[in-house]
Amino acid sequence: MLKDIGVKPERLALEWASAAEGPRYVELITQYTARITEMGPLGEGEGD
Repeated sequence: MLKDIGVKPERLALEWASAAEGPRYVELITQYTARITEMGPLGEGEGD
């Protein structure tokens, strides 16, 4: 569905981390933030 509306599917991440996995949560969020930052803002050509 994301591709249909012009958003790269890579912008969505679904991961599991329990409340007891603080360091894992930090790692997941850090990696996701770096990936999104590298992609840049949403805009024309996003769905290509």
